[in-house]
Amino acid sequence: MTLLGRVPVSIIIRRKALNYDMSNYTCCQGYMDGIVPCARSGRCGESSCPNCCLCLESFCCNGCAVSATRMMIMDRYRLQPDKWDNRIIRCNNCIQLLSCICSLLSICISELGDLADIMNCIAQCTYATTQGCMTAQVNVELREREQAFAVQDETMDRV
Repeated sequence: MTLLGRVPVSIIIRRKALNYDMSNYTCCQGYMDGIVPCARSGRCGESSCPNCCLCLESFCCNGCAVSATRMMIMDRYRLQPDKWDNRIIRCNNCIQLLSCICSLLSICISELGDLADIMNCIAQCTYATTQGCMTAQVNVELREREQAFAVQDETMDRV
């Protein structure tokens, strides 16, 4: 999933998770308060322009946007993450960190430039895969909940 694919998908899934009621939108739904210094929910102009804020959140902090939507759905339906979910997320985080370290080392040691490029490619692929899986999980959960509460059409029997 490219950058251009990640942004609209995270916007769409958040709007769906909010039941398309943007009056309930806050920056990262409050899940990143205290973690990301610049992302204080309720102080980012969300009430006056929630759609614009969601677009900025999804573009500038895509990982936080997708994670916040996932955590919101997990809290709403009292779901627990599978142990493999946490392992995959931790693995992704480690690969991102290794990529960053390799890039920093390549500044001082030019011979590590190719390794840094390879690690960056691996990190981007891992991130895209992890975010895609998280988004798909949320979408499946929302779809199943919608179907469970959908009004079933009934046919009238002729007597």
